[in-house]
Amino acid sequence: MISIFLIKKTGIVALNANFRIVDINEQAHVFLSEVMKLNNVPGFFRQIILSTENNQFNLNGSDKIEYIQAGLKFNICKKIKIENCMPQKLYFVTIKEVDNNKVEKTYDFNKLGRDFYLSSREIEVVQMICNGMKYSDIADSLCISLNTVRSHVQNIYKKMDIDSQKKLFVYLNECRID
Repeated sequence: MISIFLIKKTGIVALNANFRIVDINEQAHVFLSEVMKLNNVPGFFRQIILSTENNQFNLNGSDKIEYIQAGLKFNICKKIKIENCMPQKLYFVTIKEVDNNKVEKTYDFNKLGRDFYLSSREIEVVQMICNGMKYSDIADSLCISLNTVRSHVQNIYKKMDIDSQKKLFVYLNECRID
């Protein structure tokens, strides 16, 4: 049986508050042991999280750290889980390969936001759609549910008075910065 995460080439790691691995899929193991040649995976994540947690987790309000190293992009989300009436801090990590050959188009997302009164989160969702991300990948990256992504997209379409991603790209091509 092939894991869905292997097909999508997404590594998933769950860490407890002490940075011990609670769960890891096979693709994450490949990324961490073969690509990065790590012997101490919990120590690697501990260093990243502790060095940025006070700055990034609390300042941007999204409970997310984005980190790129060795051609891999790490999205680390902090979640609080209630277990036996006690809050437990967990970290969920998604790992993907960075596509350096991807041609980036430059759009004026600020103009889009101003023109249609989009929230900063809605602009972020539009940027991710423009980078070719699927809704499920956007949800993972932003540490939100798939339904929340769909809700953001529907709000974007409503504010822009459009009904498809194709029409979104038509508008964005008109705002393209060359």
